[in-house]
Amino acid sequence: MKKIYYFTFLFINLISPPIFGAVVEHFQMPAWIETENGKKAMRIGMQIKAKRAVITGDSGKVHIKMEEGSTLKIGSKAKVNVIKIAPAKTKSGIFKSVIHIIQGAFRFTTAAKARYKKRNIHFKIRTITAGIRGTDIWGKSVPEKDFICLLEGKIEVQHKDSHPQTMQGAYTFFVAERGKKAKPIAPISKKKVKKWAKTTNIQKGKGKITKGGRYILNIFSAQKQSYAKKWQRRLDKAGFAIDIKEVIVQGKYWYRLSIHHISSIQDARFLEKKLDQIYAFNSGWISKK
Repeated sequence: MKKIYYFTFLFINLISPPIFGAVVEHFQMPAWIETENGKKAMRIGMQIKAKRAVITGDSGKVHIKMEEGSTLKIGSKAKVNVIKIAPAKTKSGIFKSVIHIIQGAFRFTTAAKARYKKRNIHFKIRTITAGIRGTDIWGKSVPEKDFICLLEGKIEVQHKDSHPQTMQGAYTFFVAERGKKAKPIAPISKKKVKKWAKTTNIQKGKGKITKGGRYILNIFSAQKQSYAKKWQRRLDKAGFAIDIKEVIVQGKYWYRLSIHHISSIQDARFLEKKLDQIYAFNSGWISKK
């Protein structure tokens, strides 16, 4: 009987492997992950480890799934440094993370079924720090100020020039203008916060890349592998993750450049149009797995 349970457990984990630390779940291009060795275009399933940064371009957005059930959503034109990330499998049994918002908007949400799990997550939004143990927040850092909104739960916030404070009222707001003292915690309209929160959501039909996405955008095919790799490097640098596949057409070898894991045909068409506008390829086609 024990063998049956073991193989059942193994089968379930092969179908839906557990998340350790933090993993890229969905994103829109252009987006990159930055390490000490430079930037690479974002890909589905990438693990976000300590001392790495997530960067998004003009219309780029990234959703990261945390091991303990929370989701970190990052908006466009953002840079987020992951300073520390310690999975719950450590001795403490607590998921720990320190995340630095260098610029741009973010949202951190915890699914209802995951709220009982132990976590200790600290966000630093330039001049503001926030300690979180299970809640829903939205924040942003722009050149003139840093701010954070509480949508649900309770957090501890502190500006670099003030004492710690507790935010525990839904739809409350804490702002610190550059070079000034932080303002007192104040209420803010639900309508305004919902509008802000949308800036971190991935919109349907806007180039969503997701695990299980079945559509493929084939950009073009080249007969020279060196030429295909040259374009792959160029597009990777621009925040577009490209795969190269060797195919045989009428007895000739071709090297096909493609984007995989696209959520829908609308998303694929959006990406095709975007790349055509930037690079004037005008030779792409869409296929399905």
